[in-house]
Amino acid sequence: MDDEIRIFLDEIECLAGPGRVPSLLHVENTLTAGYAWVLRLEHRLAEVGADAVDETDSGAWTMMSRMALADRELSRLRRALTSLRDRRARLIGSGLTYDRGSASPTAA
Repeated sequence: MDDEIRIFLDEIECLAGPGRVPSLLHVENTLTAGYAWVLRLEHRLAEVGADAVDETDSGAWTMMSRMALADRELSRLRRALTSLRDRRARLIGSGLTYDRGSASPTAA
């Protein structure tokens, strides 16, 4: 797994976990960035799959390995984003809102 995505996944898991109340804006920005990661990983899978068609038998194993890694990264990212999305819903359900004209969350 790339270090960049590992760090990002750690951030998502920290935001989604209990123990601290992150800002709603931070959660929403992280969700947006996470969805962009999903699109990149899906694109990577499509590229690797297309390349695998043109590979020899020995190269096919390498391509299959890359596809499996990208698929695992994608699955972990989707699970983490689902958890963070659920956390966002709980924050909103607890009364955390935005002031009009402000990016700062406030309790309702």
